[in-house]
Amino acid sequence: LNTPLSMNDIYEMQGDTLLVWEDPFMSQHLALSFQSAAGCIAMMDTIKAIQQGQVDTDDDDDDDVYLPEPEITSLGSLHETLSKISTLPLHMRRHFASRIAQNCFLDKLFDIFDQCEDLDDVDSLHKLFRILITIILFNDVHLLLLLFENKFLLKLMGVLEFDPVFKRRLNHRQYLERGVEFQEVIPLKPDVKETIHETFRLQYFKDTVVTRYLDDATLGTLNGLVMERQTKIITDLCSDDDFLDKVVQRLSDGEVEEKASVLRLMQEMHTLAKSLMPQGKAEFLAKLCSKGIFRLVGELIMSTSPEVRRLAVDIVSQSCQQEPGVLRGYIVDEESKGRSVLILYNVVLRLVSDSQDSERVEMVEILKQLLETGQKATTQMPERAVVTDPEEMSRLLEIFYDQCMPLAIKQLLREPDAGVSQYFHLLDFLSFCVTQHMDCMKKTHHSAQFNWEGGGFSCFLVLHGAFGIIRRKIPESNRHDGDDALTKQIVKANAFKVLIDIFLRNIEKYNLLYSTVLAIFEVIKRENIRLLIGYVAECLRDNLQPAMHLESVRTVLDAWERMPDTYKQTVLESLPPDLRASGPSPPQAGDPEPQANTEAASDSEVVTAADGIDREAAGSPVTPVSLVAYGEEDDAETRANKRRKVAADDQMQAEAAT
Repeated sequence: LNTPLSMNDIYEMQGDTLLVWEDPFMSQHLALSFQSAAGCIAMMDTIKAIQQGQVDTDDDDDDDVYLPEPEITSLGSLHETLSKISTLPLHMRRHFASRIAQNCFLDKLFDIFDQCEDLDDVDSLHKLFRILITIILFNDVHLLLLLFENKFLLKLMGVLEFDPVFKRRLNHRQYLERGVEFQEVIPLKPDVKETIHETFRLQYFKDTVVTRYLDDATLGTLNGLVMERQTKIITDLCSDDDFLDKVVQRLSDGEVEEKASVLRLMQEMHTLAKSLMPQGKAEFLAKLCSKGIFRLVGELIMSTSPEVRRLAVDIVSQSCQQEPGVLRGYIVDEESKGRSVLILYNVVLRLVSDSQDSERVEMVEILKQLLETGQKATTQMPERAVVTDPEEMSRLLEIFYDQCMPLAIKQLLREPDAGVSQYFHLLDFLSFCVTQHMDCMKKTHHSAQFNWEGGGFSCFLVLHGAFGIIRRKIPESNRHDGDDALTKQIVKANAFKVLIDIFLRNIEKYNLLYSTVLAIFEVIKRENIRLLIGYVAECLRDNLQPAMHLESVRTVLDAWERMPDTYKQTVLESLPPDLRASGPSPPQAGDPEPQANTEAASDSEVVTAADGIDREAAGSPVTPVSLVAYGEEDDAETRANKRRKVAADDQMQAEAAT
């Protein structure tokens, strides 16, 4: 820990071994933990003694270091002395820093700068530059603040214009005085404006003027000073109700350019709010919500002006990254009062509209941040001050799935005109919804307002995307093909036929669509999805003839051939009759029984019997015979042996039924 000792009474003990305080230099709460109570008490006694002036903090080595008075002739020796001081321990450096801050040392130093600049004494100006850099690297907060007072600021920037690294003089003073213009979109209080100016100068100094010379400790100190002022700015603005009322007025009634200016101001405020603690961020966003600013920002997401639209989206995105719980609560609370907030609706509307790919990425991230339930985190979850309770989250999901999800689904149910690339982000978001809100997505799937069969390729994409994710998330022990409504929906809609037709048109291109279809066949085989295996083998075999050379296709068809007879019968009963085109259908009730003499059948003949009629209840001795394929691969036994085995099984079951 490297922080100055404050002379204010800010230190206190908690328990026996903990020393805590709110550090004014680092703008945060700090604590020291000791191994024993005696060590903590000794440290506390030492701090009190130093604050009361009872301890001499000077070091005996101070007497060996003499700090020359600033003169043009002594600049070289002054730089050497300061360089020697910079190697001393921290407390000794701060002792010399306090000497420099006193006795008009800086006044004399900057008077020399004025003389050297008038005389164009470049060598002396370079020495002054090195002296000031060494003083800055003492990393003393009080000395840094003194240098940034209005009295010394421009002269400090003048000295630092003469960097020996550059052959020409820099123009820091000219930039600060005339190169930047402060735009006051809404009138601010004088003290707020002064803090803004001071913060800008500090940032410019840190990031531009001396960035190549700063060490980590000094950089940390300067960052702390900047963050302290940013916190003050955002706190003062949020406490100014008159300022916020004018923001609301400009966003509601202003012209397009005026709205864009106010949104840029709000964007800058959100950037400053990043320096706040989580609780401070939540209070900042809650204040904006209470003024109705987010209601207006949500409406501006659909503005006709690209600039206004971009700024509104960025503000919502930053808010979701900082404290999404505040926006969730605001949306739910406003809906309960009958006042709709269009943030979610307009974000989805922008997602399904003809927007740029980068815009769609941002829309999806906003939706994920707001609708994240924690069931499976898709983003890194930072510390949050506002945690959404389950009841509030449930209400938010109800609002979203009632008002917003139909926009996304209806977009997918349209046949795309130019491939599926523009639907990538929408499908990615639907996959997130299935993972996070499985029950809500199931209700959406069964909703009567969507005609799933009329969507062609897009219909297949949404069904298969949801289906594949659900199968990966549901434990194997809880998965049953008979209960898989999404699998049945794919078969009922004959969605694979559309997919395979497009696949065959792209079979020589080896593009992303080609790879995706092969991956789908691999999933069907690996997961042993019997209904889809039977659907592909019985209904789409003829369509797949041009792709039989592909192993992924052959493995699915081979899986059907190896499937046990009882499973095949169940699958065949589940297939719609109008789809069983490439193989004979099981006979229905009242059809003639199959002939016993089938020896003339060829090696590739398929023998079927009646499907799922309850023969036992009807008192019939005939038992359904499952689909059996005879082919050249049957080396273990002949067809006759198979028929005798089937007949013996039928006889045994008939006797048992009798």
